[in-house]
Amino acid sequence: MKFSKTRPVKIVMLGAGGTGGHIAPHLYRLLYSLNRPVRFILCDGDVVEEKNLVRQNFTPADLGENKARVLAERYSTVFGMETEYVPSFVEDKEHLNGLLEPDYLWMRQPGHEYNVRVPELVILIGAVDNNKSRQLVGASSISLAPPQKAAAGLTYSAAPPLPTKPKDGFAGAPSKPSEAGSMGKGGAKE
Repeated sequence: MKFSKTRPVKIVMLGAGGTGGHIAPHLYRLLYSLNRPVRFILCDGDVVEEKNLVRQNFTPADLGENKARVLAERYSTVFGMETEYVPSFVEDKEHLNGLLEPDYLWMRQPGHEYNVRVPELVILIGAVDNNKSRQLVGASSISLAPPQKAAAGLTYSAAPPLPTKPKDGFAGAPSKPSEAGSMGKGGAKE
């Protein structure tokens, strides 16, 4: 698949906690390096609690603040980028579909003498910690037929079907205990 190097990009990330909080700085750095219009929208209705400080990308100064707002303000300031955030949980299809709706920008495109109306390439990242939100993300990605996704600036690819019955235990499980190895402190085989 070939993507335009100039097409505007819009990334919507649901979740700004344990996973999203660590994705955000890297994504901001990537978007900063792109030579194209970009939008990054962080969505999370949760606030920073003391228990989050151990494993999430927050500091004691962030306690009691909305997670999406903290990350959006921190990294938009660091990288000098405009950013957007939604300080609430995205819990229904209509809200999510509204966020995924691409904007159109008038841009100069190769092969065109005048500016043309170009839709954003929309990317949805689900960095959520509950099954209901995961199902919402999954349902939003299959609710549009492929031609509609293409018109909306969304990419579509079909995943291969999952096996109905794993051969030995669960999928990816070693067939013998000796193949598993022991997991050390860093999570790698010793």
